[in-house]
Amino acid sequence: MDKDNILDVWGMSRYLGISPDTVRKLIQKNQLPHYRAGKRIFTKQSYLDQWIQKQIKESTEAADAK
Repeated sequence: MDKDNILDVWGMSRYLGISPDTVRKLIQKNQLPHYRAGKRIFTKQSYLDQWIQKQIKESTEAADAK
């Protein structure tokens, strides 16, 4: 799969393994990289990969701090 695939909410949920509702909640809280085209929400797969790496790093640092 090409790293710059454009994903909609359903694509994001499949890629991340979470529900579309959870994706929407993360977007509402501005915690997930995204952009809007009208009322539709999109992101690039590469943005999600970067977000995942950031989440891993932050959780590892938090665990190391304990």
